[in-house]
Amino acid sequence: MPVYFLLSSVVGGTSAVVQAELWIAKAYKRPLQIAQLAAMGHMTFWSLLVFEIFRLGDLTYRGQWTNLLAHPNSLLLLELIGGGLIPLVLLSSAKLRHNHVTLFLGTILAMFGVVFNRINVVVLGMTLKGPMPRIAPVRYTPTIFEWGVSFGLIAATVFLFRLGVQYLPVLPKEDQAQSYGD
Repeated sequence: MPVYFLLSSVVGGTSAVVQAELWIAKAYKRPLQIAQLAAMGHMTFWSLLVFEIFRLGDLTYRGQWTNLLAHPNSLLLLELIGGGLIPLVLLSSAKLRHNHVTLFLGTILAMFGVVFNRINVVVLGMTLKGPMPRIAPVRYTPTIFEWGVSFGLIAATVFLFRLGVQYLPVLPKEDQAQSYGD
């Protein structure tokens, strides 16, 4: 599990950097540095490829393919395709990575694939010992407060960044003629 989380954090981190830059360029009508973003998308591709190979190898080593395919309700297959295979295809070539739409789709799917993986591990795959006498397993379900803290931290981060950009010289002055989407 620690290796999964380490590998997925690289995928999530590189995807988040691309997403943040795309959203900043859109929100502040700034020039899109597509060459740098495509390079980060390339790093996302390779880190996602390593992560998916590791996961598929683990499923094969543990002989879990029959369990995966025997349960059509399994969310793992959706996670492998939507958060792994599709982003790999979208980020596979330099031509696709240099298109801001496919770069956006590839990195957002990879990022949501990592988030979905973490949710699957915690909510669906983690069983804890139940109340006394702690014999029967009980599934963990986050409380409304835990969800609130998670979404609140994300909202606070966006709010504080916006506040910082508004009142501090966070973003350098650039030519507005080549803004996002032009």
